[in-house]
Formats: sequence, structure tokens, C-alpha cells
Amino acid sequence: MILTKFFQEWICLTERQIRRLAANSFDKAHHIGTRLRILQKLDWFDGYWFSRQGVLEKEHVWMLGQGAFIFYTMMHGMHLLEPWQLHKYKSYSLSICAINELRMILEERGKYAEVVYAPNWSKGDPIRPFSQFFIQSEKGPLTMYVERLAQKSNPLRLMQKKQEMYEKMVADNAGKLPMVQPGAAMVVWSVGSLEAIEALVGSIDYMSDAFVQIFLPDECLDEFPRSFFVAKKGKREGEVELQRLNMDIL
Repeated sequence: MILTKFFQEWICLTERQIRRLAANSFDKAHHIGTRLRILQKLDWFDGYWFSRQGVLEKEHVWMLGQGAFIFYTMMHGMHLLEPWQLHKYKSYSLSICAINELRMILEERGKYAEVVYAPNWSKGDPIRPFSQFFIQSEKGPLTMYVERLAQKSNPLRLMQKKQEMYEKMVADNAGKLPMVQPGAAMVVWSVGSLEAIEALVGSIDYMSDAFVQIFLPDECLDEFPRSFFVAKKGKREGEVELQRLNMDIL
């Protein structure tokens, strides 16, 4: 039940993330993996292996299995993402895990974010923010729309479409991004590396100034809250100027 609750709240987690979340609930870390694998045979949890970009080691991604999905949707009327979707669209489950890393860091720092996940499963779905974070920061309410730009999902095209979407949201909301509570709002682009930021910003036609947008590369998460960057197109074609931000409000 402890592990099930994590997946109800976080949807997808790597095994490393689960060990961090459940560290205080089990005497030994290996007990967590043992339970996951036993209950996977009973279709209560499910998962698959993946290799990180540029890393030889493999990691396991976990989610609720079909048995748990049927039990909680039919017996308790809960609204959960179906396991078969998370398996079919593995890029989305990996993106959720990447975004959950930010959420986990925030919680470990005492900043509990209210998070809404809304991935697009197919071409027919209306485009919408991938996730929305709401945090009570040191300087007041903060709404963050967190998008994951992954190498395997045509990130440049996705970023162009999402910028257009956020510009429309701003235009429809009196010139501001919609907020959970009045305060500040921004778009956070989660990416793998600084090199990825330079490649994206250097290739995109333009960077909108209708809303605040910053980047969060995985390789800088260890330096949190100095993990964020503002990226601007330089004077020359393909040139990108990166400026590190200290998000001490987090």
C-alpha cells in the first residue's frame, strides 16, 4: 500500500526515485526492489528497463500494473493513467520521471508542489501543458509549466508548438500566463544538458518574450537551486547566450 500510494501521486518513477521516496518506510533498500518484482508477477506493479542517453548503466521505470489500475478505478472510482498507455508511449513515462526529479528535489527542500500531469498520448489530442507545478515560494505563489524536451521526440518541433500554445494562453488571459493563485508564472523547459539548450535555442526561429521561460538541464540538478538558465539567441546565426539563474526562492 505504501508503494501503491507513491504511484497514485507520482504516476511513474525510476527505481532510484522510489528508493528515495520510500527510504523511511523500509528497513533496507533492497526490500523495496524485492517487493516490486514479486508484485509485478501479480500484475500489481509494472515496469521496463531503459538506458540513459550516453550512460552504459540501465535503470528500471515503474508504474501501477493493470491489476492495481482495475482495482482502484472500479472499486474506488479513481482517475489514473492506464498502464498500457505508459508502456506504449515510453517517451512520456520517461518524461514524467524526469519532471518528477524536479518535484522530488523541491520536496526534499521543504517545497511541496501541487502537480498536475497532462501528457498528450496521440496526434488527435489537443496540445496542452505537459505538467503544471504550483509552489508557495519564498516570495509568494509560483505557477510553473514544466515541459520535457527529449531527444527522441523531435524536441525542436515540440518546443515551437508549445511556444505558440503558451503565447495563445497569454493572449487569452489578459497578457499573462494563467496562475493557480495570483503571483508569478513561468515556463520551465526540462532538457538533458547544456549542449541541448544551445542546440535548441540556436536552431529555433525565435524565442517568445510574451512569457518568462527558463531551462533546467539534468546535468546541473546537483547544483540546485543554481540549476536554471536563461537562454537568448546571439547576434550571429546559431549563437546562444546562456545565463545561470540562482532560483533561491525555491
